[in-house]
Amino acid sequence: MLISCLTLTDVMRVAQEATRAHQEFTPVAAVTTTGGSSYAELLLRVRGRLALTTIGVFRDVSESQLHTDISLALSVRASELGLA
Repeated sequence: MLISCLTLTDVMRVAQEATRAHQEFTPVAAVTTTGGSSYAELLLRVRGRLALTTIGVFRDVSESQLHTDISLALSVRASELGLA
């Protein structure tokens, strides 16, 4: 079954919700994709540092799955950056 992609507006909203539980990051600054792709990049600021980071997600999932994917990616990135 083909699942349509969430819009970038939907991705931004879900990402904003997901970052609330991750104090290491400020709310998502931007979401981008390449023409028609189901892949999107989220640009985030690292709290307390002059740094930005990105995480990649796929938009062809449900909102609840996207929330889970973003939360997991944020946890992994926080660990990679020595924040967790």
